[in-house]
Amino acid sequence: MTDLVSLDSGDLDGSSSFRIIDMAGGLVPYQTITENEAGKAIFFAEEIPGLGFRQYRLLPTQNPPQFSTGIFIFVRQVFRNSAQIIHL
Repeated sequence: MTDLVSLDSGDLDGSSSFRIIDMAGGLVPYQTITENEAGKAIFFAEEIPGLGFRQYRLLPTQNPPQFSTGIFIFVRQVFRNSAQIIHL
């Protein structure tokens, strides 16, 4: 099973640069967003057993990693042009 995980700024221990590492030591792609003026980090937790769990580690780093996943999460975005207004 795969599910979206959202880490609130309180979970991040005030760190703005970090890596998320899975149980095998692999780097997990994530995206940072702002929702209600609070920072969040979101990522997909993959291959979670039906009645189990997966463990991830959050490690501080000097520079945040760059990911090219093609996945973008928008929270309460409004797009406007002269003909229409779209609320997501």
